[in-house]
Amino acid sequence: MYKIIFDSNIYNKLDNRPDIRRKIKSLITNNKLSVVVPTTISRELEKSPFKGVPDWFNTECIGDSAFILDYSRLDVDRLGGGDTYNSHRGNSKKIQDALIADTAETDADIFVSEDNRCRERLKNISNSCKSLTFSDFETWLFNIN
Repeated sequence: MYKIIFDSNIYNKLDNRPDIRRKIKSLITNNKLSVVVPTTISRELEKSPFKGVPDWFNTECIGDSAFILDYSRLDVDRLGGGDTYNSHRGNSKKIQDALIADTAETDADIFVSEDNRCRERLKNISNSCKSLTFSDFETWLFNIN
């Protein structure tokens, strides 16, 4: 089973693609795919026009894989090592992107994002999580059975 994390910007693209949502739902039903939603992405979607994670298909909400003081939620997020977080963040102030990358590395096989910086940084750091654009994901999705 493939575990996927969609960056919050991907939900905008999925909103306009019922064919892709149907394919994702079918693969979830057949236990070939799982969509996980980390705390940070859930928070971003709460502030979006969706007002939360859309219910197009089943998802599993998970805590972020690293705990950041003054950002993380005690009752949800995990106390992880945060190695990918530290590498991804570097000197930037992009806490959310680094948390998403760390969680993708820890909990997913595929991370889908249109954020070039976030995706490319994860691609250079990760040993286990593939980073794809929406277009690349679409190609991948329709080539699995």
